[in-house]
Amino acid sequence: MKTILYPMKARFPRVLATVLVAGAIAAGAAHAAPKKAVATPDSRINVQFVEPENFTDIRDSQTSATDSHRDWVLAEVRKYLQQRGELTLRDDLHLLVRITDIDLAGDFEPWRFRFHDDIRVVKEIYPVRIKLEFQLMDSAGNVVAEGERKLTDFGRLATFTPSSDSLRFEKEVLRDWIAREFREYRRA
Repeated sequence: MKTILYPMKARFPRVLATVLVAGAIAAGAAHAAPKKAVATPDSRINVQFVEPENFTDIRDSQTSATDSHRDWVLAEVRKYLQQRGELTLRDDLHLLVRITDIDLAGDFEPWRFRFHDDIRVVKEIYPVRIKLEFQLMDSAGNVVAEGERKLTDFGRLATFTPSSDSLRFEKEVLRDWIAREFREYRRA
Protein backbone atom coordinates (compact mmCIF):
# COMPACT_ATOMS: atom_id res chain seq x y z
CA MET A 1 0.00 0.00 0.00
CA LYS A 2 1.39 3.38 -0.99
CA THR A 3 1.36 6.20 1.52
CA ILE A 4 2.02 9.76 0.45
CA LEU A 5 2.40 12.55 2.94
CA TYR A 6 2.18 16.22 2.20
CA PRO A 7 2.05 19.24 4.49
CA MET A 8 -0.98 21.50 4.39
CA LYS A 9 0.84 24.54 5.80
CA ALA A 10 4.27 26.09 5.38
CA ARG A 11 5.55 24.97 8.81
CA PHE A 12 7.07 21.65 7.80
CA PRO A 13 9.94 20.22 9.91
CA ARG A 14 13.15 19.33 8.14
CA VAL A 15 13.40 16.05 10.03
CA LEU A 16 10.34 14.62 8.28
CA ALA A 17 11.38 15.86 4.84
CA THR A 18 13.52 12.76 4.27
CA VAL A 19 10.50 10.46 4.63
CA LEU A 20 8.36 12.23 2.09
CA VAL A 21 8.16 11.43 -1.56
CA ALA A 22 9.67 13.98 -3.90
CA GLY A 23 6.35 15.38 -5.10
CA ALA A 24 5.07 15.91 -1.57
CA ILE A 25 7.77 18.44 -0.80
CA ALA A 26 6.86 20.51 -3.86
CA ALA A 27 3.18 20.28 -2.94
CA GLY A 28 3.89 21.86 0.44
CA ALA A 29 5.74 24.76 -1.17
CA ALA A 30 2.94 25.39 -3.65
CA HIS A 31 0.39 25.34 -0.86
CA ALA A 32 2.30 27.49 1.64
CA ALA A 33 0.41 30.70 0.90
CA PRO A 34 -3.25 30.06 0.12
CA LYS A 35 -4.80 32.75 -2.03
CA LYS A 36 -8.18 34.33 -1.39
CA ALA A 37 -10.97 33.41 -3.76
CA VAL A 38 -11.30 36.04 -6.45
CA ALA A 39 -14.16 36.79 -8.78
CA THR A 40 -13.79 35.01 -12.09
CA PRO A 41 -14.79 36.53 -15.41
CA ASP A 42 -17.98 35.33 -17.07
CA SER A 43 -17.54 31.91 -18.55
CA ARG A 44 -19.62 29.35 -20.40
CA ILE A 45 -18.81 27.15 -17.42
CA ASN A 46 -20.61 28.26 -14.25
CA VAL A 47 -19.39 26.59 -11.05
CA GLN A 48 -21.35 27.03 -7.81
CA PHE A 49 -20.70 25.65 -4.34
CA VAL A 50 -23.69 24.68 -2.19
CA GLU A 51 -23.03 25.40 1.49
CA PRO A 52 -19.24 24.92 1.31
CA GLU A 53 -18.91 25.53 5.05
CA ASN A 54 -20.55 22.10 5.48
CA PHE A 55 -18.30 20.20 3.06
CA THR A 56 -16.89 16.97 4.47
CA ASP A 57 -13.19 17.88 4.35
CA ILE A 58 -11.47 20.94 2.95
CA ARG A 59 -9.45 21.56 6.12
CA ASP A 60 -5.83 22.59 6.27
CA SER A 61 -5.10 20.78 9.56
CA GLN A 62 -6.60 18.26 11.98
CA THR A 63 -7.64 20.92 14.48
CA SER A 64 -8.69 23.85 12.31
CA ALA A 65 -10.46 24.75 9.13
CA THR A 66 -9.55 28.25 8.07
CA ASP A 67 -11.76 30.28 5.78
CA SER A 68 -8.75 31.30 3.69
CA HIS A 69 -7.89 27.66 2.98
CA ARG A 70 -11.49 26.82 2.08
CA ASP A 71 -11.65 29.88 -0.20
CA TRP A 72 -8.39 28.84 -1.85
CA VAL A 73 -9.62 25.27 -2.49
CA LEU A 74 -12.93 26.49 -3.91
CA ALA A 75 -11.22 29.06 -6.16
CA GLU A 76 -8.81 26.41 -7.49
CA VAL A 77 -11.62 23.90 -8.16
CA ARG A 78 -13.72 26.58 -9.91
CA LYS A 79 -10.79 27.75 -12.04
CA TYR A 80 -9.86 24.18 -12.99
CA LEU A 81 -13.42 23.20 -13.96
CA GLN A 82 -13.81 26.35 -16.04
CA GLN A 83 -10.51 25.75 -17.85
CA ARG A 84 -11.25 22.06 -18.55
CA GLY A 85 -14.81 22.82 -19.60
CA GLU A 86 -13.73 25.59 -21.98
CA LEU A 87 -11.11 23.29 -23.54
CA THR A 88 -13.43 20.30 -23.81
CA LEU A 89 -16.93 21.54 -24.68
CA ARG A 90 -18.09 22.97 -27.99
CA ASP A 91 -18.53 26.76 -28.08
CA ASP A 92 -22.33 26.54 -28.38
CA LEU A 93 -22.71 24.78 -25.01
CA HIS A 94 -23.01 26.13 -21.47
CA LEU A 95 -22.36 24.07 -18.35
CA LEU A 96 -23.67 24.67 -14.84
CA VAL A 97 -21.93 22.62 -12.13
CA ARG A 98 -23.21 22.76 -8.54
CA ILE A 99 -20.77 21.11 -6.14
CA THR A 100 -22.56 19.87 -3.03
CA ASP A 101 -19.66 18.20 -1.19
CA ILE A 102 -15.89 17.80 -1.31
CA ASP A 103 -13.73 15.37 0.64
CA LEU A 104 -10.10 16.02 -0.25
CA ALA A 105 -7.70 13.16 -0.89
CA GLY A 106 -6.02 11.95 2.27
CA ASP A 107 -6.72 12.64 5.90
CA PHE A 108 -4.94 13.71 9.04
CA GLU A 109 -3.54 11.00 11.31
CA PRO A 110 -2.80 12.74 14.61
CA TRP A 111 -1.31 9.58 16.15
CA ARG A 112 1.36 9.56 13.45
CA PHE A 113 2.67 13.13 13.87
CA ARG A 114 2.24 14.26 17.45
CA PHE A 115 3.12 17.92 17.04
CA HIS A 116 2.28 18.41 13.39
CA ASP A 117 -1.46 18.39 12.82
CA ASP A 118 -1.09 19.89 9.33
CA ILE A 119 0.31 16.84 7.54
CA ARG A 120 -2.23 15.18 5.29
CA VAL A 121 -1.60 11.45 4.75
CA VAL A 122 -2.74 10.19 1.36
CA LYS A 123 -3.59 6.48 1.15
CA GLU A 124 -6.01 4.38 -0.87
CA ILE A 125 -8.39 4.34 2.12
CA TYR A 126 -8.75 8.15 1.91
CA PRO A 127 -9.82 8.77 -1.71
CA VAL A 128 -11.12 11.99 -3.22
CA ARG A 129 -14.91 12.26 -3.00
CA ILE A 130 -16.81 14.98 -4.82
CA LYS A 131 -20.60 15.19 -5.12
CA LEU A 132 -22.04 17.41 -7.82
CA GLU A 133 -25.06 18.20 -9.95
CA PHE A 134 -24.78 19.47 -13.51
CA GLN A 135 -26.77 20.81 -16.43
CA LEU A 136 -25.43 21.12 -19.94
CA MET A 137 -27.39 23.54 -22.12
CA ASP A 138 -27.26 24.48 -25.78
CA SER A 139 -27.20 28.10 -27.02
CA ALA A 140 -31.03 28.25 -26.96
CA GLY A 141 -31.08 27.28 -23.27
CA ASN A 142 -32.37 23.74 -23.83
CA VAL A 143 -30.98 21.16 -21.40
CA VAL A 144 -29.12 18.50 -23.39
CA ALA A 145 -27.67 16.60 -20.42
CA GLU A 146 -28.06 16.72 -16.66
CA GLY A 147 -27.56 14.62 -13.59
CA GLU A 148 -26.02 14.06 -10.18
CA ARG A 149 -22.67 12.37 -9.75
CA LYS A 150 -20.60 11.06 -6.86
CA LEU A 151 -17.02 11.12 -8.06
CA THR A 152 -14.34 9.04 -6.38
CA ASP A 153 -11.31 7.05 -7.42
CA PHE A 154 -9.80 4.47 -5.11
CA GLY A 155 -7.06 3.51 -7.58
CA ARG A 156 -5.64 6.99 -8.13
CA LEU A 157 -2.46 6.35 -6.11
CA ALA A 158 -1.51 3.37 -8.27
CA THR A 159 -0.52 5.80 -11.01
CA PHE A 160 0.96 8.47 -8.73
CA THR A 161 3.53 10.78 -10.27
CA PRO A 162 5.19 13.58 -8.30
CA SER A 163 3.49 16.94 -8.66
CA SER A 164 3.71 20.34 -7.03
CA ASP A 165 -0.10 20.70 -7.10
CA SER A 166 -1.61 19.88 -3.71
CA LEU A 167 -5.03 19.39 -5.37
CA ARG A 168 -3.70 17.07 -8.08
CA PHE A 169 -5.90 14.12 -7.09
CA GLU A 170 -9.07 16.22 -7.04
CA LYS A 171 -8.23 17.77 -10.41
CA GLU A 172 -7.53 14.36 -11.96
CA VAL A 173 -10.92 13.05 -10.81
CA LEU A 174 -12.65 16.15 -12.24
CA ARG A 175 -10.68 15.92 -15.51
CA ASP A 176 -11.68 12.28 -15.95
CA TRP A 177 -15.34 13.07 -15.20
CA ILE A 178 -15.48 15.86 -17.79
CA ALA A 179 -13.82 13.68 -20.45
CA ARG A 180 -16.15 10.74 -19.77
CA GLU A 181 -19.41 12.65 -19.17
CA PHE A 182 -19.21 15.02 -22.11
CA ARG A 183 -17.56 12.78 -24.69
CA GLU A 184 -20.30 13.38 -27.29
CA TYR A 185 -20.23 17.18 -26.74
CA ARG A 186 -16.49 17.73 -27.25
CA ARG A 187 -14.86 20.08 -29.65
CA ALA A 188 -14.11 18.56 -33.02
